Amino acid sequence: MDKEKRIQWIDWVKVLGIMVVVFCHVPQYDTGLKCYLSQVQMPLFFLLSGYLHKVQPSLRNALHKYWWSLVVPYLLFQVIFYPYWLVKEVLMGDTPCQVWDALLQPILGCLVGKVLDGPTWFLPALLVLKLLADALLSPHRPRYVLALVVSGFVLVSGYLWHDEVLNISFTWDSMTNYAPFFFAGCLLRREKEATGVRRMLPDASYVNCIAWFLLSLCLLLLPQVNYLVERFVFYAFGLTGTFFFLQLCKLLGRCPSWVVTLSKGTIVILGLHWMCIGTVNFLWERYLQLHGGILYTSPQALVLVLLITLLCYLVILFCQKHFRLLLGGR
Repeated sequence: MDKEKRIQWIDWVKVLGIMVVVFCHVPQYDTGLKCYLSQVQMPLFFLLSGYLHKVQPSLRNALHKYWWSLVVPYLLFQVIFYPYWLVKEVLMGDTPCQVWDALLQPILGCLVGKVLDGPTWFLPALLVLKLLADALLSPHRPRYVLALVVSGFVLVSGYLWHDEVLNISFTWDSMTNYAPFFFAGCLLRREKEATGVRRMLPDASYVNCIAWFLLSLCLLLLPQVNYLVERFVFYAFGLTGTFFFLQLCKLLGRCPSWVVTLSKGTIVILGLHWMCIGTVNFLWERYLQLHGGILYTSPQALVLVLLITLLCYLVILFCQKHFRLLLGGR
């Protein structure tokens, strides 16, 4: 897609959103900023993924598209991450002595969603949700069916997360937790296509931006006296925090070329940043002779995020010329 045809605010959301993910994965002191961002990061990405999802005309088309855009990058990131994982295990004194522990278990685990490269759990979860959306959300079905799907997933995820009823693996447990945001994004897209009205995502204004932020902040500070209130706050804050973030990105205007490049390569940042953070942490801990793990201040964490983003930007430029498989064909 040419830069002139791209939706500018979506590029901003993807870039700033993935930087928020990196920021929240940097070990740091607990602050209000970290608390807010860590609660909004995944609802943001799942809702945006649902909003951008296009139902495929056939299962064959869907499998072909998702194989190259999700499965292949996911497998490549596990291969890239494996040497780092193995070295880390050795340095921590947990040296895998048998073939099963060192090779077969990690490989088989990756195939069922037990990822080596932690943040890439998002990719198999997104794959399953896209396949479900293609099966359930035919363009000819009325919008109320989609609203029922969202409501159904809210009830199911609420039940499964009560006392950890599901507890399969982080990937599939998290998928059920965030699935309502994905289908809410699909609902917003369908509503916009059907009516042409941007009810929940109106044109940006500072008033809208501030209003969504204050509403989300009030929800975050709401006392969670029982499980029902906890689930209400989880979804209500996820939505309002996401709408604040979307409004903020709409105010940023036209994207420079580097933002477009990073937007096309957010999957690279997703797949590489955890290894980068771990490597920097290890070097600093050895240099400072820390035994309890390093903790950064928020400004230090931000500097690390910018450095990792710059490194990934260079990797993205390389992949665009020589290794587009890692970009999912983007």
